[in-house]
Amino acid sequence: MIMVLVAALTATDLVATYTDGVYPRGAQTWVYDSTYGFRRWKYVKNAEAATAWAVGTVVMNSTASAVVGEGLVAATSVAAHRVIGVAQHAIPAVSWGWILAEGDGLVIADTGGFTADTGLIPGNAVAGTADNVGAATGAIFALARATALATATGVCYIRC
Repeated sequence: MIMVLVAALTATDLVATYTDGVYPRGAQTWVYDSTYGFRRWKYVKNAEAATAWAVGTVVMNSTASAVVGEGLVAATSVAAHRVIGVAQHAIPAVSWGWILAEGDGLVIADTGGFTADTGLIPGNAVAGTADNVGAATGAIFALARATALATATGVCYIRC
């Protein structure tokens, strides 16, 4: 994996959104957070025509583009390896921003919620959410650190 690293970003930079690509498409950076420690962020375009990403929205790579760095709300039951990160702040449709690719952050639970210490896969009822997987025999994109009720956010270790 090749990473274009962007140095000296602040917490303010990570929650900013842009109407054009200010940083290189798919750029990644590690930033220290006093609550969650070091976390890896990825700069992507919300390729949705009209859907903004909310805090905790699970994002998958865009199938309409062979270009790295464009994402869509993760479709229900999409394979976990398609997940490229999770939004940690609102990112409007057709805008650019940073999503969390690795580290502790918030994930929206699907309609059944999820349980602490279980692997997570994309939800099967609501796009952009996550479900428990009982026995992780396949790919997961996160580990629930806490239990979350249906459609609420819960803290998870994300690794995409």
